[in-house]
Amino acid sequence: LQDADGWFLSLLGSIDHDEDPLPLRDFNNQVEDARTKSVQFYMELLKDFDVSPDIPELRKRMSVHFQQKLGLYHERVQRWVGELIAKEKDGFSKLLSQRELPFDPDVFRKKGEDAIRKLVDDFSAKLQVFSSRGKQPVHGKTAQMPVITQDPASQLSTDLHTLLSARELENEREIAQYFKAAVAAAEEAVDRELKVIGNKLVGMAQMKELYSIVQSRCWQAFEDKLAGHKWMKLLHHHKTHKSLVQTDTYDNKMARFNAANDQRLSAHFRTALERCRSSYKTRKTNMAMPVSESDLVAEHRQLAASVR
Repeated sequence: LQDADGWFLSLLGSIDHDEDPLPLRDFNNQVEDARTKSVQFYMELLKDFDVSPDIPELRKRMSVHFQQKLGLYHERVQRWVGELIAKEKDGFSKLLSQRELPFDPDVFRKKGEDAIRKLVDDFSAKLQVFSSRGKQPVHGKTAQMPVITQDPASQLSTDLHTLLSARELENEREIAQYFKAAVAAAEEAVDRELKVIGNKLVGMAQMKELYSIVQSRCWQAFEDKLAGHKWMKLLHHHKTHKSLVQTDTYDNKMARFNAANDQRLSAHFRTALERCRSSYKTRKTNMAMPVSESDLVAEHRQLAASVR
């Protein structure tokens, strides 16, 4: 028994020594092969002796060594599964980083989900092949896969979705910068057009034309900043920021300019009116007296006309 037990331990020690653990089927087959050889060796040793073989005792001894070996095997399998998940995550992370920002978030999400689905399916298939137990042994128990707290495929899916979400967040920040630049460009365009007018007096017809010109320049500057990514026009950001430009930039600045222009016009006409009144009074005082009533009326009309 001791010799057969030692032989089994020696055979067991030569199993599962590669960098990656043996698939479960191969592990079970090689362990059962070692058991069979040990039993055969035991029977061969007893062939010339009148002793009844105690196979149950040999199997009991081999079971002790098997449990120790199985514990080491489970540790290797758990480590291998963890490394496999890390490898898949690293490859997916590199794939995501290769996509230049910004990109269409809807298209990216779909492609990302498709890629995750394929990676998880391939991973599950690989794990399923690895965990196949093989045929039922004769001289001992079958090795099972180690108990892993979280399903490896579910863990991989969760981790890959976390990476995808992180890249999407980076993309959202980049998109926000584009729209921020578009808003700034629109504001600069409005300021530039109004600066050309400066403090000049603008009449109603001119003001109407100015509104149209400024509005055209404003939206052209806004859209030009986004022209390299046409899909941005379909995002909710586009509607939100365009509304922001409409109210805070175009409407607000034009209202302030219009109000300032009205004040300048009022001041201008008040000054002109005072000047006319002063001129009228002065010239009225300088009218030669006495004169006939008809000459007075005629001269007053001439004075009024010149003042107007």
